[in-house]
Order: sequence, then structure tokens, then C-alpha cells
Amino acid sequence: MRPVEKKNVGETISYVNSCNQTVTETIQENYSPYNKAKMPLLGNLGWYCSYCEGTRLPNELAVEHIEPKGANGDKTAWENFLVSCGICNSIKGYPEIHEEDYHWPHTDNTFRDFIYTAGGAVLLNPNLDEGEKNKAKKLFDLVELGAYPGTSIEPTPRDFRWKKRLETWDLAERLRNKYNAGTADVDEIISMAKKLGYWSVWFTVFKGYDEVRRRLICDFSGTCTFCFDADNHYEPIKRSEERRVGKE
Repeated sequence: MRPVEKKNVGETISYVNSCNQTVTETIQENYSPYNKAKMPLLGNLGWYCSYCEGTRLPNELAVEHIEPKGANGDKTAWENFLVSCGICNSIKGYPEIHEEDYHWPHTDNTFRDFIYTAGGAVLLNPNLDEGEKNKAKKLFDLVELGAYPGTSIEPTPRDFRWKKRLETWDLAERLRNKYNAGTADVDEIISMAKKLGYWSVWFTVFKGYDEVRRRLICDFSGTCTFCFDADNHYEPIKRSEERRVGKE
């Protein structure tokens, strides 16, 4: 799951609207109605679901309440917002959530939490310490990231997240082979990755390809730059405590 740097209240964000106009806004503490926060969120984090990482048009993405508005969550607070596709949003539902009990893409390095596989399955990282593993599993279960045919978590008939990861992995491998053969360049890889989404699939397939990994971090809006070690092939590192809330 792509770790992100979410803007703080008072910072500015720019985005291009449907009329091809660049809009610059200052992040507000509260948005009422909360859908007014959608374009600033997309400008900050890109047009991707914060959980499954699939790309969608703005009208297909929702302002996601981390602590659900139907339970104990603040309905209008910027600090309670991420971005979600319809599938992840509906699976997550309205349980009572205590944010500190979970890992989240804007406060932790969630790429460390999960392992992405060639078949489209996602697994918990067994190398996490117990505290990390418990919080990662809570997030894993919350959005059923492990839903996969033939497992204990069967996907619903409209949940194609695993299949889209499988298709993306196959394409990423083909582009990696073309890159090795000199018939595809980094720009082509990044262009396709941004078009399809599923950032963690691309980042996994291009393990050891520093030029591609650097661009995946830099070119996807809001990716947490300090969650990866540039001196070690951009391998993921634990998000430091002082930066867990997105502050430098």
C-alpha cells in the first residue's frame, strides 16, 4: 500500500480542474459539505484509492472518512480524510475505529506492511514486529486487502481488485523485459503506471531498478519520499516517529 505525505491544515495545494484551469487552495481545517475536500485531496494524493491504489476519475472516488462519520468520526475534518474507491469504501463500512490502533498510508510506511504477488494476491509481511503486525493486520482486514479467489476471504462478485493487480503485474513484467532489452524507457513505464495505478505492484516488479523506483516515488503525487532509502535501491524503511503525522 503506497505510503503518502498528506498536506497539513494551512498548507497550499494546486490542482487542475475539468476546465484545465490550475486552482491553488489553502487546506482548511474543516470542509462543509465534506465533498468540497475532494479536489484538494486528489491534488495532494493523486487520483488513486488510498487503499487498493486503483486509479479512478474524480467522480468515481469518494472522500474517505478514516474514522467513519456514521460511528465516531468527524464528518468535516481534513485530518479525518483520505481517498477511496467504491469497493474499498463499501467494504470498510461504518465500524467504530480508533485510528491509533491501525496503520494508515498517511502516518506509517504501509508498503512495508504487505507483500504483493504475481498472482494478484496481497499478503501480510511476516517480518514485521508484533506491534506493527497487529496494526497492519487491522488495516488489512478492514478493507479486505487479502480478498482472493479460493481463500478464506472470497472477493464479492463486483470486487475485481485482485484481478486488476494481476493484470497490472503482467504488464509491468512485460515493460520490465522491454526496458531490459532497450525497447522501453522510464517515461513509458511511468506513463503506464500512472494510467493504471496499483503503485505497489509496479514498485515490487521493479525492485532493483533504481531509476524506475525513483520516478515512481517522485511522479506519483503525494508519495512519501522519506519512506524509502535512496542509498539502498529505494527499499522501504520504517517511518520515523516524528514524521508519522506528516510533519517535517
